[in-house]
Amino acid sequence: MRVFEVRIKTAAEAKAEFIAAWKLAEAGKPGPGNTGVFFTDFDAARALFTEKRLEMLRLIRKHKPTSINQLAKIAGRDFKNIYTDVIHFENLDIIRVPRGKRAGEPLEVLYDAISLHAAV
Repeated sequence: MRVFEVRIKTAAEAKAEFIAAWKLAEAGKPGPGNTGVFFTDFDAARALFTEKRLEMLRLIRKHKPTSINQLAKIAGRDFKNIYTDVIHFENLDIIRVPRGKRAGEPLEVLYDAISLHAAV
């Protein structure tokens, strides 16, 4: 199962991980290879994964639309809002949007689950 991780960290933890990754890059070594995103508070994570956005991911998986316009019609939502959400998730590597020679292929959700980790 492919899992996209959302992590809640303190600002100090985020800074320490960034510095460690920077030092690896300077040394020409590969980074930690983590997938996912992190936030410093739960509200920011919740704002990214709204119910409408999660439903959009489910619709892509179920209906396999071949365009953002088709997805907007399936979702019954405004094209502009769907487009914004799709591009946002594409930039996070959660969705693949076929372009160029692959245009016409279905949009693809690249993960099977989203996992939230919050240290206490």
